[in-house]
Amino acid sequence: MKQKTKNPQPLDLEEVYEQIKKWAIKEGAVSYEGATIQIFPTPKELVKKTITKIKQRLKSACEFYLRYKDKPELLNREKKILELKKLLKKLKRQKKDIIEILDKYNEWLFKLAFNFKEEK
Repeated sequence: MKQKTKNPQPLDLEEVYEQIKKWAIKEGAVSYEGATIQIFPTPKELVKKTITKIKQRLKSACEFYLRYKDKPELLNREKKILELKKLLKKLKRQKKDIIEILDKYNEWLFKLAFNFKEEK
């Protein structure tokens, strides 16, 4: 059985980019007679590291979504997301039934988990 991520998080590819950039610089920094010379990892190493990081983040985003799907109270208790409070208040004011509320919540959660931005 595969191990679950300790703290599932929404997908953030910008963070993945920053982590890979730090790794590439760390791996490529070589000291030569007091001067630092940058020798970056091979393209194959960089691609492999990138794919690994993206897989880890996608797994974490999936676990985040599955953990909180149909459980707005749990998400609210553990993460304290202001947007969630606003969404639930709005849906309750509209007198939506629980199925409609959970449908809207799950749609919102999916967008949060996988970092979908509304296009304008």
